[in-house]
Amino acid sequence: MELIEVMKNRRSVRKFKDQKIDEETIQKILESAKLAPETDTCNYYFGVIKNEEIKKRIGKETLFANWVEKAPVIFVCCCDISWDIAEQKEDDYGVIGNKMRYGENIINFLMTNEERKSIL
Repeated sequence: MELIEVMKNRRSVRKFKDQKIDEETIQKILESAKLAPETDTCNYYFGVIKNEEIKKRIGKETLFANWVEKAPVIFVCCCDISWDIAEQKEDDYGVIGNKMRYGENIINFLMTNEERKSIL
């Protein structure tokens, strides 16, 4: 199936079958997620939540999305947002890439602006 067809036919699912997902399928999903592009050299981490008690807590904490607790597995993608662009070296690949992507003036502004964390 072509990617465009997958994108056209994708759906948001909010009702789940009472069916376990086998470990092999979970590993394939995680493998696919690792192939996704990342931005700004952000280190991201994936978590798999199967514990019913934790899923219930997440369901209670998510505004308008308490249906997540009914999912057989919850995949969580996290990113370390403490990364500070000003702490990066000028020859760092991420800084060079960002200058090419966003323009040198914008990146230089972010590297020198004292309020950069609230901007980012």
